[in-house]
Amino acid sequence: VYGSIIKAGSKIRVNAQLIDTKTKESFKSFRVEGTSEENIIPLIDSLSAQVKNYLLITRLKKGQNIYLQHYETAASSPEAFRYVVLGNSAFFNSDYQSAREMYSQAVAIDSNLYMSAMRLVLAYWNPGLYKEAKELCLRIYGKKERMTDFQKIFADVIYAVVFLTPNEGIKCVNRLLEIDDELPATYYMFGFFYDNLKLYDKA
Repeated sequence: VYGSIIKAGSKIRVNAQLIDTKTKESFKSFRVEGTSEENIIPLIDSLSAQVKNYLLITRLKKGQNIYLQHYETAASSPEAFRYVVLGNSAFFNSDYQSAREMYSQAVAIDSNLYMSAMRLVLAYWNPGLYKEAKELCLRIYGKKERMTDFQKIFADVIYAVVFLTPNEGIKCVNRLLEIDDELPATYYMFGFFYDNLKLYDKA
């Protein structure tokens, strides 16, 4: 970890960079800002917390599959990320009640976990809780401008599940495939839509 404190007029900026010990290159940067009138210790504590949380989440991700590593890139809370891990485990075991509980805890802690919020929609939809799924889907879809390109397309996929036809959903999934053809969730969604079309040989 490399850090610096820069003062410009009345402003103070505290920076930190994580350095790869093998390549000596920076791979993650952090920054907090304040004024010279403020105590610098809280700024340093805030920056330290960001670095610590990033390292904890990175460690948690290493134990997960590529799906989880790719999806929640904006995760900032280790506690929330643990709920994501538990939610995914429950979801893929068709324990939708537990999945709903875990995903709800995760997004309550960190509202930037858009992929988990979209999984929460499916955790309502799959067991037939359509009213709740529709309401949540519309709330999430209204936040598309804050999402990554991948998340925006996935939001279109989930919207198609709830409001559109399976054929329209397949078109959205094909857009995901163009970005990354190795994510299991992409093929899960293909199977979901083809199953709805009763094209079981493709599902």
